[in-house]
Amino acid sequence: MTLRILFPGLAAALLFLTPAAQASQDGEAAVEGVRLGSAVLRPYAYGQFDVGNAFRGRPDSPDGGVETRRFRLGGEIDFSDSWMASLIGDFGGEGQDGPRLGTARLYEAMVEYSGLKPFKLRAGAFEPTLTMEDSQSSASTLFLEQAAIVTLAGAIVDGGRTGVELQAIGDRYTALLGLFGSRVGYGDDERERALTGRLAGLVVQQENLAVHLGADVLYRFRTPQEAGQRPGVTLSTAPEYTITPESYLSTGFIEARGMTSGGLEAGVASGPLWLSGEWYRINVDRTDGKNPWFGGYYAQAAWTLLGKPRQWDSKDGAWGAPTAPRLDPARGEWGALEVGARFSHANLRSAEIDGGQQDVWSASLGWWPAESLRALLQYQHARVTGGEDPHRFQAVTLRLQFRLD
Repeated sequence: MTLRILFPGLAAALLFLTPAAQASQDGEAAVEGVRLGSAVLRPYAYGQFDVGNAFRGRPDSPDGGVETRRFRLGGEIDFSDSWMASLIGDFGGEGQDGPRLGTARLYEAMVEYSGLKPFKLRAGAFEPTLTMEDSQSSASTLFLEQAAIVTLAGAIVDGGRTGVELQAIGDRYTALLGLFGSRVGYGDDERERALTGRLAGLVVQQENLAVHLGADVLYRFRTPQEAGQRPGVTLSTAPEYTITPESYLSTGFIEARGMTSGGLEAGVASGPLWLSGEWYRINVDRTDGKNPWFGGYYAQAAWTLLGKPRQWDSKDGAWGAPTAPRLDPARGEWGALEVGARFSHANLRSAEIDGGQQDVWSASLGWWPAESLRALLQYQHARVTGGEDPHRFQAVTLRLQFRLD
């Protein structure tokens, strides 16, 4: 089955699934999982399917087309109130360097213990938790992709990784410390090691005002080593448009023994208005020259037109998606609707390294006809100056998404 057949088929499936999703939201057909003695098994399915096109590119535009951005299948099992495990595979694309549709890889295989409140311990293969935007589920983010600086600063948050992570979660805070190795399913060098840390919470929580502050740090103390090369890193990311794998922002390979990144995060919610942003600096410990440092930030705003605005979730230390009653036009219920805007800046120019500088302006319109379904339309204007491949282009992308867990 080609992607060009899959995408229209998914659109029809979303329309078909909407009544079932609505019923689940109303409690009429809630799925509680399958009981196996004292354990409960819950299926997991998650898909994001994009169609997009870039235009007015100079010197040219990235290719447009259709992509299965994420397509994950698996399950989670609760052995008790304290123990759970998950096994999830990914059959979709992972941006610029991941496998495409039809190439299966392990995304998550981990166990979690939460019997010592407020602590939670997880171990195995899973995606590390780092930065505010990455702590949000990809099903809830305001835009299709993270801001470029978040991807660069959270260099290890790029798929399931072997590791262990300790979390402490309260009503108004989340804190974590993790130790991670290589990615699973990519054939990465197994020598890589990194420490992660995050502390975030609500410093203000009133009836119509919530203020979030946080800080993040990543320390890669053993860098990957490809065959025939010395250990090092390459900082590179696509321009927040991953229909095709072009990346114009890149440092190239930097011979290095380590890399450190850290920064601040903030968010404010008041009524239908939501504001958030993050700033990060990246330092590379080179072995063959002057140590460079890179940086960037983003700022974004959203307004909920229909439904209940985003609410802060202590489990993630971030805001979830808008919610609304089930889609029922006869009763004037049209689901949740949100508009958003973002400016993103990333600078990979330092010392004699010229990886380019990227600015992206974006606007989005997101619609949730049910909690488990979303359609997201995004426009962006991207500009990369300097580096080996300066570019400028505009793009429009539509994502259809479903989630069952």
